[in-house]
This record gives sequence, C-alpha cells and structure tokens, in this order.
Amino acid sequence: MKKTMLLTLILSILAISIPYNVRAAEDIPAAAGEEYIEYFDGGYIINSLVDVYDSAVDGSLSTYATQITTKSATSSVYDSNNKLVAEFVLTATFTYNGSSATCIDALYTTQIYDKNWKFTDASVDRASNYATGNYTIKKTLLFITQATANGKLTMTCDKNGNVTVK
Repeated sequence: MKKTMLLTLILSILAISIPYNVRAAEDIPAAAGEEYIEYFDGGYIINSLVDVYDSAVDGSLSTYATQITTKSATSSVYDSNNKLVAEFVLTATFTYNGSSATCIDALYTTQIYDKNWKFTDASVDRASNYATGNYTIKKTLLFITQATANGKLTMTCDKNGNVTVK
C-alpha cells in the first residue's frame, strides 16, 4: 500500500513537472493597433500602444516649434489558458519638430499576475528616434522551467510625432 501511494505521488510530480504543449485558441484577434505573438507552449503576447502625454494638443505643428510626446507600450503575456500572467510596460518620451525626432527618455515597469511566472531579465535602450525594451519571463514549477517567453517592444517616433510600436 505504501509503495503504491509513493509510486502514485512520484508519477504525479513527474506529470506536473513535464512541460506540455497546449495550443491557445486559434486566431486570437488582436485589436486595432495591437500585435499578436505566439510562443512555444501555446501562450501568447499582445503588444499595444497608449497615449500618455502630447504637447501638440490641437494636432497642429509649427515649422520651428519643438513638441513633446510620451507614449506607453504594453506587452501583455498570456498563458495557454488565455490567462493574463504578466505585463511589461515601456514608456518613452520623444521630442519632434517636423524635420526630426529624438527619444529623450525611456523606462520600463513589470507586473506579475501569476506567482509561478517571473521576469528573469528586463532592459531598455534608447537611441535616435526609438526606444526598445527586451524581457524574458519564465514559468517554473518545483524549480523546473515549464515555459519561457522572450518579448521585445520597439517604439519609433517620426518627425511629426507619430509613434508606432512593434
């Protein structure tokens, strides 16, 4: 009896710790302005962009006036059960004047919604008219990595203050 219980316990632990491939729902729609990325275990990432601040309130741009815009891009990580497990948010501030744009500041924040997931690496870089955030997030169970997602967000500002995210 004890051997049977021990064997059942060991098999249960092994079954839980073996990574599995479960396909997320087919063709998960991304809303306008969002990008959908699937990673190996059936989970996925959705990148989106939101306005934080824009000094050109009326949408006009004087030829010589320098304007400022700050945008946030969110990379939302979902597991194979369509559950939001974490978010990586890149916020960048750009100046633009109708002939060029420059990224003057960039930072990131992270948020975990599922205790089995952890950011193992995160960084931000800025140059010229873009800001890039990179991260790695892993799901572990009993000290064994179950899933890994690598994410990258790049925000680019054009000379007229239009920011895009990839």
